[in-house]
Amino acid sequence: MPTDSDDAGSSSLTDRVILELEAMLVRGDIGPGQRIAEAPLAARLGLSRAPVREACRALVQAGLLVSVRNRGMFVREVNAREIRDLYEIRSLIEGEMAAKFATQITRAQQTQLMSFVERMDKVAESEKGAAYYALNVQFHRYIAEHCDNRQMLDIYRNAVMRLHIYRLPRLTELRHRLESNQQHREIASAIVAGDAQRARDAMRHHILTGRERYAS
Repeated sequence: MPTDSDDAGSSSLTDRVILELEAMLVRGDIGPGQRIAEAPLAARLGLSRAPVREACRALVQAGLLVSVRNRGMFVREVNAREIRDLYEIRSLIEGEMAAKFATQITRAQQTQLMSFVERMDKVAESEKGAAYYALNVQFHRYIAEHCDNRQMLDIYRNAVMRLHIYRLPRLTELRHRLESNQQHREIASAIVAGDAQRARDAMRHHILTGRERYAS
């Protein structure tokens, strides 16, 4: 049986755990104030507890988790001011990511980006708010991962992970899903057209509209 050290390296294992914790937030499996159970998580991923502990430490530094002495790691509760600030960061970073992607997108990437919008259109009218939210996350992540700027990507990931637990409930409402995906279509259309300024403006408008929605 392979051990953690036999894998692609401890950093890749840590990243794997971080991605799983993010997925748990996206699905709503964990929320504010909930404890992260290291042993069950490690067992489910087929890992030792070492990369789980390392991932949790990294997420404490990123501001997603808090460590409570003699009790363990817990999902951090983010206050209203911090949520507002994180949305402002997102609007700036993702606006630039969208603009950058518009200048270098390939034909295959154009097809993939528009497919996200089409899939979200189908899911938006259903009662599957969590499914829509998961696709929404994939759409934004696709843009972020293809803008070819690692530093922007790191800032984006940090901000978005801290907001996951507050965004999911709002997208269970049909009107919010429909409004959200119309804005996704505008963003995607601008990127596919290679219009960097329109892509930047559409993305910023989308993020800031989202901020007002979650503040209501």
